[in-house]
Amino acid sequence: MRLHRKDFFRIQVSLIREIIGLNRKVNFVVAGAQKSGSSALNRFLAMHPELCMTKKKRNELHYFEDDRLFNQMISSDHKYHMHFKPKASHKLIGDVTPAYMYYPQAAERMFNYNPKLKIILILRNPIERAFSHWNMQTKRRRETRPFLEAIQCEENTPNNTFPTRSKRFSFENRYLARGLVYGTDNAATIFLS
Repeated sequence: MRLHRKDFFRIQVSLIREIIGLNRKVNFVVAGAQKSGSSALNRFLAMHPELCMTKKKRNELHYFEDDRLFNQMISSDHKYHMHFKPKASHKLIGDVTPAYMYYPQAAERMFNYNPKLKIILILRNPIERAFSHWNMQTKRRRETRPFLEAIQCEENTPNNTFPTRSKRFSFENRYLARGLVYGTDNAATIFLS
């Protein structure tokens, strides 16, 4: 049997990727509410010698939530895996993207990508989280109303103002329901106070 040149190179690239660990799958994902400590958790996890976290400067990859990005990469996980540089000493590979919690398709996509992938939800006291989110929006000059007024007016705010609506980033039962694709054995919840 004679190999064509492009088939030979495809096999070589595949072998090289396997040898250097680029085909290793992500083992866990951290999702959760905005302003709940996911950036700090990512920094701490990245310090652990047995964990490989994203090498991207802004940490959040949005691979499983972004339809355009996901559809581009669905034929191959290569572009997703490029964001990680696992070493032989790394036992686990992790992706910290809090927004995965807000997209119903994300949990199913994660399951299809790796049925053994673990999901960690990081949440915060909803009142403290809402105040922290309001404070961030105030500093960014996206919110000018006092906190109580902003909360009282929230019900009248159109639903399409995501991500500035703090209610969209609150803890609601539907967020947990979206993770039921995995079952409770594959989910852990961390509450930070």
